[in-house]
Amino acid sequence: RLVPGAIFKPGDLDKDVQGLQNFYGSQGYIDARVVAQKIPNVEAKTIDLKYVVQEGNRSFIEKIEIKGNTKTKDKVIRRELAVSPGETFDMVRVKISKQRLEQMNYFEKVDTKDAYTDDRSQRNLVVAVEEKNTGNIALGAGYSSVDSIVGYLEVSQGNFDLFNPPTFTGGGQKARARAQVGTQRQDYILGFTEPWFLGRRLRLDTELYYRDLQFLSDFFTQTVLGGSVGLTKALPHNFTLNTTYTLQEIDIILTDSYAAQLAQTVQQFQYATNNGQVSIIGTNNVPVDEPVFLQQSGETLVSSLTWTLSHDTRNNLMLPTRGHLVQFEPMLAGGPLGGQANFYQLELKVSQYW
Repeated sequence: RLVPGAIFKPGDLDKDVQGLQNFYGSQGYIDARVVAQKIPNVEAKTIDLKYVVQEGNRSFIEKIEIKGNTKTKDKVIRRELAVSPGETFDMVRVKISKQRLEQMNYFEKVDTKDAYTDDRSQRNLVVAVEEKNTGNIALGAGYSSVDSIVGYLEVSQGNFDLFNPPTFTGGGQKARARAQVGTQRQDYILGFTEPWFLGRRLRLDTELYYRDLQFLSDFFTQTVLGGSVGLTKALPHNFTLNTTYTLQEIDIILTDSYAAQLAQTVQQFQYATNNGQVSIIGTNNVPVDEPVFLQQSGETLVSSLTWTLSHDTRNNLMLPTRGHLVQFEPMLAGGPLGGQANFYQLELKVSQYW
């Protein structure tokens, strides 16, 4: 950042020293030290910079020790590490490994340090973690102009293990169950996530849900019963690609008050309902134009496939303070996927953090 002719800024000097330190650290010189000497020229109002480097010896990783994990399996931690035994002791990738472990939100604290071995060219990497509670129970109630009175109960486990009864913890999976009940809506959701599907860095997301929505209109209520299965793959340069298949049955049911109102308004027409479906036929057997929600009343099976291409440079997934998230989501329903609805959707989402 600081080159001849540039304005001297102490903050840029710190970043330059750190950049040089990272350069040596990425080559395995973990004992390298970089010191910046400032030589001012008061008369010329300039300053010379002299960087003194002590390289030390290049190191390789002999083994990786995991400490402090009483619930979380070793493999759940090791698979997130960006370094392996036998490789160059790359301090930059060690920092990346630490960030990955911290963003898992399983640990109160994560420390990484090197430990000497009998061989001067070999060091051990020690990863020490302090586990925290990853299970949560949330209970709440409230009121809004849309939902009216509503209450919810959610049970989640961020470090779930489907194959480890009776505690079902330590496998790095995620599971949640949520029930939300109110005077205008009901929601029931079961979700499960396997971040390393088939032993690869391939995230599997599954969800089953039922929704009863009465606040959408005074004319109808809508119920949705469905489920989804999705796979997410990390790509180079901060890109990820997600593919999700969703199958849901949507039922639009006319309210009794609207059915009565409609019958009074169009007395000259024949009017009938059959399992929530409406038909309005004129006296000459000519169909009458109907509102869209009347045409869509009854049960509709929707089979859809969604792709999401994301570019994510956020510095923290839980509480980002810089970076961006850009998502492009095309979706196709019906056609070769079957079902009773045929449409497509294109969506672009952009978030920038400061």
